[in-house]
Amino acid sequence: MQHDGHAPLVVDVLDPRLAPPRIDDELRVVVEPLYAAVAVAAALDAGWESVEVAPLASDVAPIPLVSFEQPPGDGARRCRVRSSELLASIDHGMLLGAPAFARPLCARMAATASPRITFLPALAGAGDEVAGDAWWASGMLIRVLLDELDGRDAQLTDAAGIAVTLAQGAEDVAAQLSTGVRWHGHLARGGHPDDLRIAAAVDSLALVPAIRHDGDTLVAHAW
Repeated sequence: MQHDGHAPLVVDVLDPRLAPPRIDDELRVVVEPLYAAVAVAAALDAGWESVEVAPLASDVAPIPLVSFEQPPGDGARRCRVRSSELLASIDHGMLLGAPAFARPLCARMAATASPRITFLPALAGAGDEVAGDAWWASGMLIRVLLDELDGRDAQLTDAAGIAVTLAQGAEDVAAQLSTGVRWHGHLARGGHPDDLRIAAAVDSLALVPAIRHDGDTLVAHAW
C-alpha cells in the first residue's frame, strides 16, 4: 500500500524493553548491526528460504558471517543463527535492520502507508544494556529513510533526532561497529575477526528479514 503523501511519518527510537504496544500499521525494526541481523540477511540473500533465530550456545563460537553467504545445498531450506541478544529484543511481526542492507530496508519502508516507524536498538548481552553501536546504526538508518521519502514529511521524536546526530558525527562504519561492547563480546565468544568486514559493508545485501513465530520458534523470511 502506498502512502498518500500528506500525513507525516513519525520516526522514533526506543529501548526494546520500554516499547509500548504497537499501534496499527506501525513498523518496528530491531537494529542489530554486527552479527545476527547481518547473518540472517546474508542467508536469505544466498537463497535460504528461512532462518531460525535460536539462543546462543555458551560453549559454541559464532559461525563466521561468510558461512551464511553460502547457498543451501542438498534440498536444505532453513538454516540457524544463534543470538540471545536478538532474541531478547524481537517479537513477532518485526523487521531486522543493519547498515549491510540499509537502503533496501529503508526504500521498502518509505513506500508503505505506515504512520509510524520505530527503531529498537538491540540489547547488547548479559547486562541487558542497549549497545551504542545499535543506537548509532539506528540513526544511520533514519538518515537513509529520510532520503528515501518521496513527497512525505517526517516527524522525528527527540530520541530519533539524537540517534541521527550520533550518526552524522561518525561516518566510519567499521570504527563504529568495532569499538563497543558488542564487538568485544563477539570476539570473546570466538567470533571471527573478519566478520567486521562483512557487517560494515553498507548496502551489500539486497533482502530484508522479517520475523514471525513458527510455533515456539522465531523464524526470519524475506520481507
